[in-house]
Amino acid sequence: MADTDASRWIHFAAVMRYFEEAEFSMMKTLGLDFLRMEAMGFAFPRRKITTEYHRALKIDDCGRVTVRVARLGNTSLTFHYELLKDGETEPHVEAEFVTVCTNVTTGKTVVIPDRIRAALSGG
Repeated sequence: MADTDASRWIHFAAVMRYFEEAEFSMMKTLGLDFLRMEAMGFAFPRRKITTEYHRALKIDDCGRVTVRVARLGNTSLTFHYELLKDGETEPHVEAEFVTVCTNVTTGKTVVIPDRIRAALSGG
């Protein structure tokens, strides 16, 4: 199975995919589909990723990912993630992804548009 290493622990790279899937789901819930934003001329590539693996998960462990906006700057957006095993309150993995609002044509950093900012801030 691709999500595990030879010891049948969840592979560290698989966790990044889980976090990204949770982020996409959250953004869609907020009405911020990434393909639609790209069509508007904006993208949010990763600038920095920090991850702390507190405890490993086995292949049969069921868990859930939580994601929230930790910081909303002028041009950047930081997501905070936690991977928790079902029935537990302490995360097995925590991460922060710093993304930067970028013009898809020029590749240059731009200010986060008001519509996107409002959706991300709950306004």
